[in-house]
Formats: sequence, structure tokens, C-alpha cells
Amino acid sequence: MRPIAVFAVLLFVSAPALAHKLDGNNIPDTLTLTNEQAPLVLNGAGYRTRFFVKVYIGALYLAQPASHAQAVLGAGTPRVMYLHFLRNVAQDQLASAWYDGIAANHPAHEMLALRLRIDHLSALVGDIRSDDVLRIEMRPHAETWVWLNDKRRGIIQGVDFQNALLRVWIGEKPVDTRLKHAVLGGKE
Repeated sequence: MRPIAVFAVLLFVSAPALAHKLDGNNIPDTLTLTNEQAPLVLNGAGYRTRFFVKVYIGALYLAQPASHAQAVLGAGTPRVMYLHFLRNVAQDQLASAWYDGIAANHPAHEMLALRLRIDHLSALVGDIRSDDVLRIEMRPHAETWVWLNDKRRGIIQGVDFQNALLRVWIGEKPVDTRLKHAVLGGKE
């Protein structure tokens, strides 16, 4: 085999997987959480649209790929929703979106138990600017770490809260069915 051909084969075999690119934004193939050794893998990514306008790119990271919502909700391993915003979103708009998305997937009595934590999440995040990255890390031991542009903003407790947030994107009544399909690897 010629040296150039050998080099080309070695380059192809040793090249790392490229990040997914949506609207010119790189969505990493893996994420490694602080104080964790094993990286999470990108399960899927897609757009959150509202009235045909792209609001953000949503990506779901898991320890093991999953194509069904129940597998994601029942996982005892870390899960991450990664949101790369494509436009500005005011804190009150974001709070309203959290409430609507969670309320669509929960009865009123469960919403009462979640209300204060939804308010806390909105306060931690504040206003969003185009190109901001919100990372919601749902960790074991019922801790949800909220990061904005790689700065930890706070922690919210409760597995019920983690699953309530996930249902916004992968619940029976997701905010965007195409996004649900995308973050579940396009298989559900």
C-alpha cells in the first residue's frame, strides 16, 4: 500500500467523532459532568420552535442511549438537557414556558408541589440572550444542577422535579413533538 493511502486510512480511523452541527452551533457528542468520570453521550438533538421560529437547540445526554421516554425517566444515572438559545428570551417568558410545559404533563395537585421549584429555576436562570447555553444536570441523589454559560447558578432538589422538567421535552404532551422525536434519537 502506498504511504499516502496508509496515512489517509490512519487519519480516517483515528479521527474523533465530530460534534453535531445545527445552525452553525456545535452540539458536543459527549459531556463530562463535574465530579463524574464517565462521560454522558448525546442521545439526540433538535430545534424547539414556536410559531415556526427556532427558539433553541435542545440536546439530551444520557449514560446509555435510550429511545423511549420511560427509559429516560426511570434512569438512575445522570441526565442532562442542554439548551443552546438562538434568540433572546425574557425571564417571564421562560417561567411561563416552564409552567405550561410541566402543567401539560401533571395534574394540579402535583403542580402545587412543583411550583416553588419552578419559580426557583426561573430566578436562577433569569433572562436569556441569543447564544446562551443552559445546561440542566439531573444528577443521582435528586440534585438538579443549573448552569448558564458554564457557570453554576444553583441546585434544586427532588427526583420529582427532575422528571417534571424532562417531561417538558419527552412527556406525553411535549412542548414540541419534533424536538421530542429528535432528543430520543429519532426513534420514538
